[in-house]
Amino acid sequence: MMYRGKILGVYPNQSIRREEDIIKIITNENSLLKYKFKNVFCLDPTMLSGLSATETKDRLHRVVHEVKLSSSPHNLEYHYNGDEFIKEMFFKTLLGTQKRIFCCSELRESALNDFKYGEVTLRYKLKSLLEGLGLRGPGNGKDKFLPLKLTPVTRTVVPMEHHLYEDERIKFIEYDEDKLWNSQISSHIKKWSESSRWMDLGTTGTCRMLLSSVK
Repeated sequence: MMYRGKILGVYPNQSIRREEDIIKIITNENSLLKYKFKNVFCLDPTMLSGLSATETKDRLHRVVHEVKLSSSPHNLEYHYNGDEFIKEMFFKTLLGTQKRIFCCSELRESALNDFKYGEVTLRYKLKSLLEGLGLRGPGNGKDKFLPLKLTPVTRTVVPMEHHLYEDERIKFIEYDEDKLWNSQISSHIKKWSESSRWMDLGTTGTCRMLLSSVK
């Protein structure tokens, strides 16, 4: 539905709601799309408005901190730390000169607002890790270096699991994201999203077959 909305020029969606056997989508341009259905398969209940959880869980979340880095040149691209807070780090250079570190964590919902997992703790812990990897601050004369400077930019929190929901017309499915987005499925999803390929029953059938094969 998102792909079709995109093709019609009404993407992204503002809200999605089920009313009887109709799915109603209101876009950010306040257009209304209606789809009649027999069954709905939902991978992310947070995208459907008006649902109430029958059972709440202390959900696991993927947390990604984007941090601006001021340092001397380095060759690091990735480092696996294995810690609960900073599990892994991805090093990127944006626009040629702007260095960024993306620190990935897996935290329970109850820990998301805990001080020991916040930005202040992140800066101290990350600085120690980077120094241990041999990184130094910007050069300041011959054999002299300024301190490493770390500036948090954004914090993105994405649930890795959902609360429990029940609805007689909706089947709620949870997938392991790493298994779901394998190269074969991603290739077909890309083809499906291009131009008017969402109308291609052959491509749609292949996507459905590949997704249903994920265990």
